[in-house]
Amino acid sequence: MSADLQNKWNINAKVMHDRPGPLFKPVTNDEQHKLYNLLAEKYPEFRSREGDNKSGNKFTYLNDNEQVEKKGDRPAIIISSTSWTEDEDFSILVDALEMYDLEKTSSLPDILCVVTGKGPMKEFYKGILAKKEWKHVQVVTPWLEAEDYPTMLASSDLGVSLHSSSSGLDLPMKVVDMFGSKLPVLALNFSCLDELVVHGENGYVFNDSQQFKKQLLTVLSDFYESNDLVQFFRGNVDKFRSRTWMTSWNEIVLPCFESSLPGSIFSLFVAVCLLVSTTIELIILFRV
Repeated sequence: MSADLQNKWNINAKVMHDRPGPLFKPVTNDEQHKLYNLLAEKYPEFRSREGDNKSGNKFTYLNDNEQVEKKGDRPAIIISSTSWTEDEDFSILVDALEMYDLEKTSSLPDILCVVTGKGPMKEFYKGILAKKEWKHVQVVTPWLEAEDYPTMLASSDLGVSLHSSSSGLDLPMKVVDMFGSKLPVLALNFSCLDELVVHGENGYVFNDSQQFKKQLLTVLSDFYESNDLVQFFRGNVDKFRSRTWMTSWNEIVLPCFESSLPGSIFSLFVAVCLLVSTTIELIILFRV
């Protein structure tokens, strides 16, 4: 955006990238277990497999010490939030999942793909998905309460972004939220995406369903073992998370006002900004 403003309007601008809100953060195994059980009551895709009596969900159980553990045969959860419009090509996801289902080997996990959001093309794609006879892939489109969505992100293994920018200037907030939840992302490529998703560092960038499928195969290849690549991505996502909204504001935006406002007015401005920021965070927390 800075380059665009400079080239088109000769404006020398600094850019502050958005940061995740306080609700988007990693969660404990206990919180994940609680959410999985809650969703299993409503959606059969989350329920434990036939003959599995460890718990009511496919992903976690309580061991003999009443501690939550991950099941050894659990599916990988990939999650995408979509507006179900033509701006996001959902067929890329459908095609990639179909290829994964055909090429899945015994060392790879099954996949549960969680797709949230609502929009005009949701029923159209639900009709397409209903006709699929996949053996290793399931897709569920749950309605999540506002307080459950951040927990669902943090309880997933990979995030997916199908956002494409017609302007080439806007970055998907859904990815910011996923990063806040310490979730690596596979994202559809467009011109400025590398300001957020850095290929091979905090996720992968793909151009079509074939690339997307290959990335799924790569990332999930050691899912039941060390899961090294996902952990590497999570480590780099943590670096993103360490830079808060307030840190970015203080380093990028505040100096712009400091250089242009008189001292007393600047001090008042800072105080008002802190008050507004604190008030917004308290409102968000108390609403949940």
